[in-house]
Amino acid sequence: MFDTFKKLMFARQISFEEGKITLLNNPMLIMPVDTYVSLTKAIRDELGREKGDDLIYKAMKKSAITYLNVLKKGFSMSKVDMIKWAANSVTLAGWGKVAVTSVDGQVGKAVIRVTGSTVGAGLGKDNESTDILLAGFFAGGESAVFEKNVDVKEVKCTAKGDPYCEFITI
Repeated sequence: MFDTFKKLMFARQISFEEGKITLLNNPMLIMPVDTYVSLTKAIRDELGREKGDDLIYKAMKKSAITYLNVLKKGFSMSKVDMIKWAANSVTLAGWGKVAVTSVDGQVGKAVIRVTGSTVGAGLGKDNESTDILLAGFFAGGESAVFEKNVDVKEVKCTAKGDPYCEFITI
C-alpha cells in the first residue's frame, strides 16, 4: 500500500491542500467508518434491506464507472493492471487489504479478496454479505475496464464468519 502511495506522491497524482484531497485528479474525502455504517442502516431502515442494498450497489457501481473511465483516459494500462490499480486504491482508502486473486481480461471476470474489511467489522455479525458498497465499486470498475456491463457478488464475508471477503464477477 505504501508503495502505491509513494508512486502517487512521486507522480504528483495525490495532493493534500487545506480542505481538499485530490487523487488522480478526483476530489476525495476521508470519513469515519461509522458514517458509512449509519448511512447504510438508515437506507435499509427506510427502504428495507433488499431495496436499500440495491440502491447502494447501483450508486457505487455508477460512481466507480465514472472514476475508472477517468483513470483509463489519463493513464495507459492493461486491463489487468487497471483492475489491480483500482484494488490498490481501495486498500489505500482504508476499506481493507485488497488482493486480486485472479483476473481474465479476455472474458471480463475477476476474483477479488478483501482481508480486514472495515465495513464488515463496522456493520457487525450478519447472516448475509454486508460489503454492498465494495461489490458495487468492483462491479463498476470491472464494467469500465472490461467495457461491458458486469455485476459482482460477495460470496464470502467476514460478517458471516468467513476469514475474508471475496467478490466474484457474475
